[in-house]
Amino acid sequence: MKNSLNPRKTTLLGLLMLSTIFATAQQWSDYATVDGVKIYQTEVECRDSQLPPQLAVLLKVENTTSQTIKIEWDLKIWYNDVEHKKDIADGENHYTITLEPNQSIEGDCGTPNGALYIYKDFLIYEAKQKLTHFELSNITVSLQ
Repeated sequence: MKNSLNPRKTTLLGLLMLSTIFATAQQWSDYATVDGVKIYQTEVECRDSQLPPQLAVLLKVENTTSQTIKIEWDLKIWYNDVEHKKDIADGENHYTITLEPNQSIEGDCGTPNGALYIYKDFLIYEAKQKLTHFELSNITVSLQ
């Protein structure tokens, strides 16, 4: 008697395992809710061929309203428990995102800067500065 797996069952099993791995890889936790906008955060390892492997905090922003909105905030960051203010140009850490009704967007490792990606540490060598805290301050939501 031949012992072989059904190709459909093998494919289904593989997809199930892959989705389980992906689902556990990014577990979003609540950061804040402001005027119908939910903000989530997750910590991930980013391994992009263009950059050294990094540990990063990704943000996800979800518009739970039926209107187009604009959300803005200022990013404050602490490296080695000291707030980083030096050499930051005015408005450099101010971010604005426009979201359609019920739209959700999230940061990813392919965009290693911008509003939804916060560098935390390098994975392959010892960095002098490590992100120890961040804060989205002055969060405002307005209708577009």
